[in-house]
Amino acid sequence: MLELSGGDGTVARRALDRVCGLYWAPLYAYLRGSGHGPAESEDLTQGYFGHLLEKGVLRRADAEKGRLRSYLIGGLKLYLRDEQRRGATQKRGGGLVVAGMDPAQLEAELVQTGLAGETPDEVYERRWAVSLLGHALAALKEEEERAGRGAAFGVLSEYLVRGGGSVPQVEAAAGLGMSENALSVAVHRLRRRLQAVFRAQVAATVGSEEEVEEEIRHLRALFMKG
Repeated sequence: MLELSGGDGTVARRALDRVCGLYWAPLYAYLRGSGHGPAESEDLTQGYFGHLLEKGVLRRADAEKGRLRSYLIGGLKLYLRDEQRRGATQKRGGGLVVAGMDPAQLEAELVQTGLAGETPDEVYERRWAVSLLGHALAALKEEEERAGRGAAFGVLSEYLVRGGGSVPQVEAAAGLGMSENALSVAVHRLRRRLQAVFRAQVAATVGSEEEVEEEIRHLRALFMKG
């Protein structure tokens, strides 16, 4: 699953960083959807991850397997209950830094997409789907850059989502010095690779192949709804 239990410390730390990077935004979105303000939501999200790391909760989650998204949102609800019971007001998080996370940008995205009309759990799941796709795209971009195809990927990636692309494919193909048919083939290759990377992202958050299939179906439903 996440390689959080035992093994090399560097591997475990990378896994922890990945969990934070993947779920910070969805958990923050849940808190915003629950009525917490931006500053408080950021503080609570930081505090929750600090709690998870300090108590070794993520290692227990890895050992128990199952869906990490369900484990984390359930844990956040318990954490909020405990925080309210204690009346905690101190700064939380213990200096935890999530690489690449920009709360201001995330807040702007949430304002743009809106929070009305959805339950906090629906907001969490929608943002989880977006986060997974974003991480898969980032991983694919890194692959293409290592292969010396970074510039082409910058153009082709716009067409990975059907109906996407700011310019007609014929113009994009001409800019890359290829035929429109060759561009279509290249986009098809990237789309298939993105699906494989995306599946690997999902597999890293569940405990069985059956759960992978269930999560993929659930994600498709979320994207269709969005």
